[in-house]
Amino acid sequence: MHPIFKNISFTFFSNIVCTIISVLVIFFVPKNIGVENYGYFQLYLFYINYTGFLHFGWADGVYLRYGGMYYKDLNKPLFATQFRMFVIMELIFATVLCCWANFFVESAEKQIVYSLIGVSMLFALPKTFLQYVLQGTNRIKEYATLIMIERVVYGSLALLIVFARKDSFALIIGTDLVGKFVALIYAFYHCRDIVLGHMGSLKGALKDALTNISVGVKLMLANVACLLILGVVRWSIEREWNVSVFGKISLTLSISNLMMIFIRSVSMVLLPTLRRTDSSRYASIYSNLKIGFLVPMFGGLLLYYPLNVFLRYWLPAYADCLVYMAVLFPLCLYEGKLSLLVETYLKTMRMEKVLLMSNLATLIVSCLLTIIFVFVLENLTLAVLGILLIFAFRTFLGEFLLSRKMPMPFFKDGILECLLTALFVINAWFLDDLIGMLVYGLFYLLYVLFYKKELLELFRMLKLNVKKHA
Repeated sequence: MHPIFKNISFTFFSNIVCTIISVLVIFFVPKNIGVENYGYFQLYLFYINYTGFLHFGWADGVYLRYGGMYYKDLNKPLFATQFRMFVIMELIFATVLCCWANFFVESAEKQIVYSLIGVSMLFALPKTFLQYVLQGTNRIKEYATLIMIERVVYGSLALLIVFARKDSFALIIGTDLVGKFVALIYAFYHCRDIVLGHMGSLKGALKDALTNISVGVKLMLANVACLLILGVVRWSIEREWNVSVFGKISLTLSISNLMMIFIRSVSMVLLPTLRRTDSSRYASIYSNLKIGFLVPMFGGLLLYYPLNVFLRYWLPAYADCLVYMAVLFPLCLYEGKLSLLVETYLKTMRMEKVLLMSNLATLIVSCLLTIIFVFVLENLTLAVLGILLIFAFRTFLGEFLLSRKMPMPFFKDGILECLLTALFVINAWFLDDLIGMLVYGLFYLLYVLFYKKELLELFRMLKLNVKKHA
């Protein structure tokens, strides 16, 4: 089997398992721990995303500089020294956060949340360093297994707590910590020649670490801006309304982004593969991947209609915010296209500055829309609609900037994507589920027929590739 198909098969299986776990957690945890407790759990998940930036681009630099190399060719003493330095730095940050939470935060619940975030950092950030090493050196089997182990342990323990009728958000957060810890031990084992290996020159490691940070800081800042794009809106919702509304909107976002678990993992396989591919083939690969991604993803929007019926029955306490799933469900299209294609290509072509500028421009738009929709108009519906508009803007801006460096169709495809997305949102918001499904299904069929030629060509290429490497 061709290496890229082998790697994708590993990530596919891993993420099928992760998706199943996520579905079970999303369906059972909010139903059984109460709206407010679930809100604090989502607050933990919200802030934990931002702790990854406390390595200042160090891990990102490792990924960018050494991505595409083979693991056996890495300078192990150099990496062993840097890893120990990395762990000491994160230990300091985690200690400071826990002390701040216990001395300066008044809410007892938020004290617990912030303290557990500090503990999580001790497991998550060293794991991230090793995870990037595995990913960048194309050890996808180990990388995929690491992700799967973390989610399976977390999901299994979370469901056990739910079925035991324990409604403490701290216990649910504890299951996430255990999952991260077990995954860290697994990463230690597969990178043991780095974790336990002989150290090299401290001076040389410090110099290389500073180079990694200088290279990775632009990508790190781009990722910070990326998270803040949505984070500004979510934080404003929690401030303007309350933690319960925050939890409900977060649940809707989680449901809408279930497919992103798989999409992100495929993008991880793509970068080291592209690094080993002739750059003259980038444009054709991009076009094929885009068609192969968008057609099934637009078809996947049909799942909204039966899912909406089921969720209204299963989670009646969240029914007032589940209506916003009609607006948020297409997020996976834009975020998936950006993660799988645009960002991967920008990283491969070492255009981190372009990625940073794109994310900063989108962050400015996000702040402006949030001020208008949340604080001026105080309209939750417009705030949620703003999320979709922001992600659409970010994707099109990123693809436009990429199209200036690489010849590819942009405007025609972008207009069709906008029209079909708008049609879905209008149908889902205003029409009965059955009628909306039929109307959208008809237009989706026309969309597939429009790209019939490209799809047949893609299937022909895949068939030839499979036969070649069978």
